[in-house]
Amino acid sequence: MRARPRAAWLAALVLVTACGSEDPATGSGGDPVAADSTGAVATPVGPAEHFERAFAFVSARSDSVLSMVWASEAESRPTEVFRRARGSVHFAGNWQELHRSAVATEPSPNPWRIVPDDVLRLIVDAADGVQEIFFSGGAPAADLVLGETLNEWNSAAGGAFLLSEGRLSLGERVEDGYAIDLTRAWDGERDRPAGDWALLVSGDSIAVFLEAPSEGSETWQAWARRDFESYGWPEVTVTWGAVQAFDRARRDVPVSWTLTTPDGDLSGILDLRSTNLEAGDGEGPLLPVDGFFDVAGRLVLGGIEIPVRGLIRHQQR
Repeated sequence: MRARPRAAWLAALVLVTACGSEDPATGSGGDPVAADSTGAVATPVGPAEHFERAFAFVSARSDSVLSMVWASEAESRPTEVFRRARGSVHFAGNWQELHRSAVATEPSPNPWRIVPDDVLRLIVDAADGVQEIFFSGGAPAADLVLGETLNEWNSAAGGAFLLSEGRLSLGERVEDGYAIDLTRAWDGERDRPAGDWALLVSGDSIAVFLEAPSEGSETWQAWARRDFESYGWPEVTVTWGAVQAFDRARRDVPVSWTLTTPDGDLSGILDLRSTNLEAGDGEGPLLPVDGFFDVAGRLVLGGIEIPVRGLIRHQQR
């Protein structure tokens, strides 16, 4: 794969997109707040500026199912920055956790930055853009290399998304595919949290990315790349076709999704194949849900039906 050029939007959106190393051990991001004997860090309360950064990869080979997703969120307050992150790889119907962290640091002028640790390592370019993300904590290790940027998309809600060539190494297995680099932000006091998103792939010629600007919204945006052409849909209705109970959180979660645009240019059905879900802590009867779905289905894109598979990032806060 060729080296990944930096996009012009990075400088324009530097307040929410910078992503270089800010390791608390160096002092650049503030000293970590001490955890208890289990390693847990108390969850902060009150409104905050929220910054989301995520990377996802789906292999292009139709006879192989290899995908990876890593998602982080930073909550910035005047007294601290609280960061959570988790990542998993999906292969042959099984999920393997790659990374998990929850740490509070002192206030930082750059709360959106990714914080590497003993498991997560980054390689960044001179413009502070991530070129490689490496997880060494599991067996086997996982290494995602981001190649040439193919498309740059921006949502009406202010999100910024880079679609690129990707190469994922999992032990001795190496596969090429598509990768998405996602950046979003919202005000915890005035805005609803950002919603779910999905990366879908059909072979080595079609990639589709969808995102809900806010949690619970059925009106999403979508973009697609087919060969060398790019498409966009400002309004895509995404509804849960069926649900099942997630007893640990006392909530229902989707197991199928239907998609359609007002003009019918994009439509389809996705079905759940496997989940990597967990219930969070909370005081109410309903607990937060956080996780990833492995999905497959069929889309109709410009009158042509195509098989797709990929990942959905799902949260109920």
